[in-house]
Amino acid sequence: MAETKTRKEEALQYEHWLMNVRPCVGVRARRLLRSHFGSAADVYRASFRQLCAVEGVSEAQAHAVCESKKAWDLDAYFALAETGVRLVTEQMREYPKRLSEQKGMPDVFYSAGRMPEEGPSAAIIGSRECTAYGEEMARWISAELAVRGVQIISGMARGIDGAAHAGALAAGGRTIGILGCGIDICYPREHIQLYLNMRERGGLLSEYPPTTPARGRHFPARNRLISALADVVIVVETRLRGGSFITVDFALEQGKEVYAVPGRIGDVCSSGCNRLISQGAWLLESPETVVERLFPGGKESVNLLCETQISLATDEKLVYSCLDLCPAGLEDILLRTELTAAKALPALLALELKGLVKETAKQYCRVAAAVCELK
Repeated sequence: MAETKTRKEEALQYEHWLMNVRPCVGVRARRLLRSHFGSAADVYRASFRQLCAVEGVSEAQAHAVCESKKAWDLDAYFALAETGVRLVTEQMREYPKRLSEQKGMPDVFYSAGRMPEEGPSAAIIGSRECTAYGEEMARWISAELAVRGVQIISGMARGIDGAAHAGALAAGGRTIGILGCGIDICYPREHIQLYLNMRERGGLLSEYPPTTPARGRHFPARNRLISALADVVIVVETRLRGGSFITVDFALEQGKEVYAVPGRIGDVCSSGCNRLISQGAWLLESPETVVERLFPGGKESVNLLCETQISLATDEKLVYSCLDLCPAGLEDILLRTELTAAKALPALLALELKGLVKETAKQYCRVAAAVCELK
């Protein structure tokens, strides 16, 4: 067993080296070299002349391989592994089946935290510059799917992506973030707490070597992995020229179903979703729409992942039951509950403190990601 493990680690340290041969050795060249020599370790041992003899590999690529051997520390892989980062190749059992079934997928990627699982999976995507409504919808949809055992995939970006990850984590569910930078880099920086939570309770995946900075061209490429790892793609809020359309195009090429959350007519932030629906995307009326698609036999694990039970007083239950995701003023709450202001206001305050309700411009609504069972 120890010998097998040592051989595997040795193979991975050479794969890590080959992944870092820059800038002209990419996926195609790595596959050609592995196929010709048998392994990354054998590529490392090959001479310049032997490398040049590989059909499809240029002299510039052979030179880059030889130069990298002079400067690269093979023990860098072991230092990386100590941080909890794994390297996964397409020859390994851990390589996700969903990726192996699609064209144009990476030959190697880096992972931290959980690995993508083969169960029901949904990608939730949308605009970075989303509205409060869009963010709340993303959290709600993600949380509702997560408690039913659906794995949530997104891109760790600002706006809808971050809200989707946060909703799944709040519900105690599984979520995987696909990065457009190295696995050791948090981008955007304001997501540092989400990044740390994802490494601890979710999972992160990147096809780029550690220390690779976030670059514009990385994100369209990242989107093909988001759609490939999901059974369905849900667009929550996007503009007409939003980057979500790139993911949608990949999803359609990969044979995935696309759902869109409708928005108000004239709302710029939802114009892309409304366009998608008019072009044939499924209209998402509620998370149940996707649940029925992913669990046609009705075997979803409802609430198995959510163990939180919150005790509410009678007035709190009454107030909570009359609220939904659309904000309501105090007068409406008093009319619906027939409570006095002296009873309703303390109940609203208690619900806010428990994270079940939030106040927006003197109006109240439920917090979508507060998925729980009430006693």
